[in-house]
Amino acid sequence: MSSLSSLPLLDSLREEAASNGTITRSGTLDIVAGRSGENADEDIPICHMIYFMPFSQVDGDGIRTVFNELATVEGGAAAMLAAQHLNTGDGSLVPEVAGLSDRCPIRFTVEFMDTEFVESSAVNSVIDLTDRKLPEREPCAIIGAVRSAVSIPTSLITGLRGYPQFR
Repeated sequence: MSSLSSLPLLDSLREEAASNGTITRSGTLDIVAGRSGENADEDIPICHMIYFMPFSQVDGDGIRTVFNELATVEGGAAAMLAAQHLNTGDGSLVPEVAGLSDRCPIRFTVEFMDTEFVESSAVNSVIDLTDRKLPEREPCAIIGAVRSAVSIPTSLITGLRGYPQFR
């Protein structure tokens, strides 16, 4: 596929299910109830991954600037491409993913959160994320952050609340 078409499609399906009350939660997965059409009886489990990295930083004068020295933007693009390949079973980069979408019903969406290189900001964001309740998007897993100074305190919260965090 030449675009990341599965991501907006899944976002749309999930949003529609949230608005009409046909979404439930099982563990850390959102379950979108089966719909009309080809796979009418099949529920769609969705893992909403949070990509948690520093996209900006605030200098001593309080001015926020875009930050990409750790290739966080490229990493975000890679996370979206990975989700697309998992969703569609595209094995062009990782041969083991070929056909995965036929063997595994779980689909993936991605959201981006800015750690701002500030531990307290990251912790507050993780608390807000893990406090979400349906119909809001609850996380399935958290990817990041790149710095231990941020990932250690956030992983304490995600671990206590039952969400895996990968660095």
